[in-house]
Amino acid sequence: MKHRILIVDDEVMITELLSDHLGDEGYETDTAGSAARALKLLPKKPDLILLDINMPGVDGLELCKNIREHVSCPILFLTARITEQDKINGLQYGGDDYITKPFSLEELSARVAAHLRREERTRSSSASVLTSGELLVNLSQRRVFYKDTEIEVLKKEFDLIEFLLTNAGQVFDRERIY
Repeated sequence: MKHRILIVDDEVMITELLSDHLGDEGYETDTAGSAARALKLLPKKPDLILLDINMPGVDGLELCKNIREHVSCPILFLTARITEQDKINGLQYGGDDYITKPFSLEELSARVAAHLRREERTRSSSASVLTSGELLVNLSQRRVFYKDTEIEVLKKEFDLIEFLLTNAGQVFDRERIY
């Protein structure tokens, strides 16, 4: 499976360069020149976001803060801001890494790959979603969805659904289920 990377920078030359380079590295890329465009691309569920801080309108810091409510993928800031306080701000607003311009494409590729590997390890170590047909059970949030509609369940009902889904295809007597 190819990883999808969202590149957000108001400089078209930068987005094209990064898109071409990362495409050559085997990634699928989407580009946005503004915060508004980036928000429209979030439903494509990027695996990683490269984000410039200095953009007109909503800057990268505010965008990062806003999308953190909806997206948990790694966010790497690419910016010309180089002071220690700028780096601290970037990390405090929800960024996972901070790369200052100018940067080498090789270093960028290495950091992208490292963050994606870390993200895969995290996802594989915690299977937080179970599915069966159109039923989706989010184990970490203890929520149940059927056909994209949330179903309210009691704690005991949730435990029963989880038990049955994790043991699909098996037959249990009443005592084992209780």
